[in-house]
Amino acid sequence: MLEFIKSKHGNIPKRLYKYTSCMAAKNILLSNRLRYSSPFTFNDIFEFKVFNNTEFNIQKMPNIKNIIEDFKNQWYSIAYSYKILCLSEKNNIEPMWAHYSDNFRGVVLAFEANIEKDSVLLLSKQMTYNNQKNFPIYKNDFINYILYKKQVDINTIMDRIIYTKSIDWQYEREWRVIYIDDNKKYSKYININFIRDELKEIYFGYDTSEQDKKDILDLIMLFYPTVKIYNMDICNIGIKFNRF
Repeated sequence: MLEFIKSKHGNIPKRLYKYTSCMAAKNILLSNRLRYSSPFTFNDIFEFKVFNNTEFNIQKMPNIKNIIEDFKNQWYSIAYSYKILCLSEKNNIEPMWAHYSDNFRGVVLAFEANIEKDSVLLLSKQMTYNNQKNFPIYKNDFINYILYKKQVDINTIMDRIIYTKSIDWQYEREWRVIYIDDNKKYSKYININFIRDELKEIYFGYDTSEQDKKDILDLIMLFYPTVKIYNMDICNIGIKFNRF
């Protein structure tokens, strides 16, 4: 059962997990920084894209067509400024270990937001998953505009883009922290410091090499001596973790 703590977006899980390779983990531990990446580098090809709504024949509805085009222009003018830290609420998702932790050769890092130090992790927000791809201007937005002359709320629509994905990705159980990087607008990523004592646990994969374990343990002893270490094991009900 998940434990939660209060945050600026409501409750967030007490632990948030970062799936990563051993090479990336060593860089994280050595630099005390986490990578926030441009969504245009993500493996979901629909990420941050905006498409026309097929529920409407926009060629016959020029006002709606203009709303869509205006929004798309506004959105793409700022979207490249967004850098995102992707985390998960669970540490035992097998496809995540395969896709993001080097096919069980990597690690998972467990973080707990530090409330007293106003941790950036308190800004974490849960993803929503639905059956449509990424068209964030909903039918009701158009109805409200046509019937009641209500303007489409750009902030609401932007929120839908950032925190909504196809149900195909629901297994990731993702939470996101957003950073707006105006100074490096078109960069692929930015590395940002985290509070050192927020790192609570490290989980080695089933096939993490002994050399990678040694390298990571050396960094833990040097910089994060209170962090707990776990090894992955497999059994008839799935994967489990034992204290190192």
